[in-house]
Amino acid sequence: MRYEDVKEMEEIPFDEDVLGELCSPAYASPMLPDVYAVLILRYYRKYDEQYGTDLTAKAKIPQLIPGRNDEYGEDTAWLEEMPDVMEKAMLASGWDVVWISTESEELREAIEGMEDAEAAKKNFHYAYTKYLNELLADGFAKSCFMKEEETAMEATGYLEDGQLGIMWNEKLQRYMRYRTEKKDMVAALCPEEDRYIEMLNEDVWEPYMITYVQDAVEYGGEEYRGRKYCRIALGSDGYNYCWYDSINPNWICSAIKLGRMLDLALERLERYEKGKEKEAA
Repeated sequence: MRYEDVKEMEEIPFDEDVLGELCSPAYASPMLPDVYAVLILRYYRKYDEQYGTDLTAKAKIPQLIPGRNDEYGEDTAWLEEMPDVMEKAMLASGWDVVWISTESEELREAIEGMEDAEAAKKNFHYAYTKYLNELLADGFAKSCFMKEEETAMEATGYLEDGQLGIMWNEKLQRYMRYRTEKKDMVAALCPEEDRYIEMLNEDVWEPYMITYVQDAVEYGGEEYRGRKYCRIALGSDGYNYCWYDSINPNWICSAIKLGRMLDLALERLERYEKGKEKEAA
């Protein structure tokens, strides 16, 4: 796509105030009633046609007939269809996510009945390290989870069906490295793309409407210094239920637009660098 086309892509098509009124972390309830879910899913279908994405490739969008909605019983469209739409959006925009369960028997047993806070921390540290070593290969995600040990311990203590997620974007990281190390080159080659990337980067670290923990964290360790990731905690605290269906539908559009802007900017920067290498050879 050309820059002009990407610039025109909507990033916040749905009213945030209306979404805020419709969303509540009520226990075991879907995020949105079918009547709203269908409207959003149909928007994404048109979005697919216009921008070549496949967000709704597998979606089964129900047909609702005005005046007969009570026959449909429980609202399920959002719960059933949106996780797959979200997965497609992440693939299309360069995001990776890894989830671990804080429901592990070993993790729960490590802190169960422990009155001494320091002893509980030591127990949990041992169990958590063992759990991650068995579950994940060495790499960025595992390093982030190790850094989030305190968050994992809190989630294990108060969440049922607890899930802790680490989410990151390699394309965004590559671009931010250019911004830090080769600022003049970015300013000369892709100033317009840079403006949009900076703006979209402010909002893209909050993909969920309702969650217990959701924020962007900069990795402080030597190996990954300067890299950012989003930590997310979902589950039930006995009263409220925050799960994968609490996706913010606007995030999907913002993330895809950011991904397209990153593609344009990175292509220019990398092409320029390859040209310089050829000249020097």
